[in-house]
Amino acid sequence: MRSHVNNALPFMFTYVKYPEIPKTTNFLEGGVNKTISELLSRHRGISLKQKASLITYFLDKKKRGKYEK
Repeated sequence: MRSHVNNALPFMFTYVKYPEIPKTTNFLEGGVNKTISELLSRHRGISLKQKASLITYFLDKKKRGKYEK
């Protein structure tokens, strides 16, 4: 446990030095991860390789600003 804290300590307050970095992961949990989870639940029967492709496709579209829910 102590090693996790020691390893994380230099990065724990990175958002203070770089204000453009969000302080929390709420956007990831509520936005990106939730949408990926919904996509995967809609396509339950696809293989692991197809799931990876679907996630890659989604993230690419999200990065380019072309994905609409």
